Amino acid sequence: MVEQLLKYYKNKVTAYGLVFRHMKVTYNLLIFFISITSTYLIISIPNIFWGIFQDNKSSYSFLISSVILILITSVLFKIFNRKAKDILEKKHKIIVKEKHWRNQSFNSLQNKNILDYIIVNNLNNTDKINQLISILTKEIERRKFPALLAPGIIVSFSLPIWIQLLNKLFYSVSSQMDALSLSISLVLILCVLVGFISLLKWIFTQLIGVMLISETTLMKHLIEKLEEIMLIEFVD
Repeated sequence: MVEQLLKYYKNKVTAYGLVFRHMKVTYNLLIFFISITSTYLIISIPNIFWGIFQDNKSSYSFLISSVILILITSVLFKIFNRKAKDILEKKHKIIVKEKHWRNQSFNSLQNKNILDYIIVNNLNNTDKINQLISILTKEIERRKFPALLAPGIIVSFSLPIWIQLLNKLFYSVSSQMDALSLSISLVLILCVLVGFISLLKWIFTQLIGVMLISETTLMKHLIEKLEEIMLIEFVD
């Protein structure tokens, strides 16, 4: 029953089942450029900042290439967003007036499709839905991989490297003004890196999470939908 529900959810409820499979060329092209852009940014950002800090003109080629890739990905995302709206209108009679294609009407369509499955398969009571949620939760726990390295251990091992780097950077500083300037520059670089890491996290957790959905993620999203439907339809 759970396997059948997962298959139904993937084909009839997920964004891929309802939208993306009708625009496979644009979908695959956007995934490709997101992957290339993200990988290139991870590699080039440190080179860009280090090159600018060292007044190395070759770093500007990395910067220009990064900007071009970001612009191409942004254009593809706009095309993707427009096509998704067209598919929702043609296939599901949903007119999207918002900036992005995922709106409340799309969410309602997803809930309706799950509810139809629940009713047809005689699962329309809280006990049975809770049992499904429990089975899915146990399966997610069973599939979890143990963490190989805790974040604290990684920080502990990398701390000596950062100390050596800072010592090397400040070794040649001869005045307080130069030290202050270097400190401000390092803080700014750190802020930019934190912002960049946050952007990458958003890309992978939001966009990639929607477009490249693993079976474990599929089960997590299904649990959320089942809880939402149970709250709306079966709880007084």
